[in-house]
Amino acid sequence: MTDLTQAQGGTEFAIRCDNCNTILTGAHAVGNLTRHKRSLKCGSSGQRKDYACPRCGKVYHRSDALLNHNRKHHGAPPGAPRYPGQSPES
Repeated sequence: MTDLTQAQGGTEFAIRCDNCNTILTGAHAVGNLTRHKRSLKCGSSGQRKDYACPRCGKVYHRSDALLNHNRKHHGAPPGAPRYPGQSPES
């Protein structure tokens, strides 16, 4: 079972990985634990998924890295703007 503790003030979290006993802290500790368990640093890396580029075969461990690769090397359209009225390149 994963330990989740909340420090005084209610803003800092600490969570321990069940597989390798690494302690992750901060407000995003729970989400970071999910990513950590898929990483090579953790013993449960069997959950890791690879994302291969269909054009050149290069493999990435994160889907956003594959998106960036496609935009830079294969002319895929840029992502949507983050704010209204902003150009996609910003």
